[in-house]
Amino acid sequence: MRTGVLKCSSSLQRKTLIVAVHGIGADPKETWGAKIDWLQDKLMLPGLLPKARIMRFGYNGTWFGSSDVQHTKTFVRDVSSQLLTLLHGRRAVSSTLFL
Repeated sequence: MRTGVLKCSSSLQRKTLIVAVHGIGADPKETWGAKIDWLQDKLMLPGLLPKARIMRFGYNGTWFGSSDVQHTKTFVRDVSSQLLTLLHGRRAVSSTLFL
């Protein structure tokens, strides 16, 4: 699985940034469309929001079933910090939407 930010769709105007983040324990390909990738297909999200820049953030979401609350908080904090670091310094947009 590829980790990091992957550009799915881009608009020259880029007024809105949409960042799709899969859930813990989920596979990004299954989450965003095993048959039709609704983040890239022109009949799906890019067609509905043609002025949006659409990106997907992937991370190793393998979950080992830990019931330790501190472990869960640390994992989420690490993943979210990585996402914010990757997004920092990107071109400014009017708004950002996380899915």
